Amino acid sequence: QRLGLHGSPAAHALTRAEPPAVGGPSAEAGERRRDGERFGELTRALTGLGLGGYLEAIFEILAGILHLGEVLTRSEAANQASPPDVSEGSVAWAAQLLGFDADDLRRRLKKSTRHVGNTGESYEADRTRVQAESFQRSLMITIYKGLFKRLRDLMNSALGGGGGGGEGSAGAGSAPAELALLDIYGFESLERNSLEQLLINLTNERLQVLFSERCLRDEQDLYQREGLQFSRVELDDRSGVLQAIHGVLDILDESGQLRLQNRQDATDDNFCDKILNGIARGGGPFAGGGGGGGGGGG
Repeated sequence: QRLGLHGSPAAHALTRAEPPAVGGPSAEAGERRRDGERFGELTRALTGLGLGGYLEAIFEILAGILHLGEVLTRSEAANQASPPDVSEGSVAWAAQLLGFDADDLRRRLKKSTRHVGNTGESYEADRTRVQAESFQRSLMITIYKGLFKRLRDLMNSALGGGGGGGEGSAGAGSAPAELALLDIYGFESLERNSLEQLLINLTNERLQVLFSERCLRDEQDLYQREGLQFSRVELDDRSGVLQAIHGVLDILDESGQLRLQNRQDATDDNFCDKILNGIARGGGPFAGGGGGGGGGGG
């Protein structure tokens, strides 16, 4: 109640599970119990690192992000070009928990500031609903990213002996520990893929090309110059995959610009048709094997 949250995760847009848990009420009760156990493990782990004093601020920020997900009300009658409807209660809670001014947050959801060239002048323009949703999403991602980075830095500081004082801190004179994430390159195809997954796959493909060139091709060239006997490993040419993904992103960027202009032809169907037509023609960004990029992409 202190954070303005309801008891069930299904009451909030960002934590609403779809589809519901299989197994009915008993399965849902079991999942809530496991969530409680995991929450206890999390708080104990952070406290063990000496970060217990940050828990209240962390939960306030996370609750504020949940409220940000509710600031735009849903209306079946409204279209994407109509002005956004704002939930006053959610705006008030988000502003209170995140340290915003409620009036400023409301204004920024409804209006954007546009600058006139290099004149130093600016003016405000009304946002459409799709523009307000884009701003809302960007704001939530930015805040969550900042929280994640801050937590990572605090954990690394505690593990490396730079603070925290928990049992996980490194002793004096020992090599500093570090917490990091490692994502091995390669495509991932999830049950439901998104733009973020496509960008992850693009990055992974670039890493794979870099790894292949630096660790395999260059090494084999060195063996050949040195006259060493070895069995050459033939590398796959992934340029077609990279080219195809860049082609999709170019079309997506173009479609996004059309949607911001409230063009009637800026639809999902037209976006998909442009991609399929580009692959069929095999020209432009889809030349040279672009069709192969669809098999692994998000």
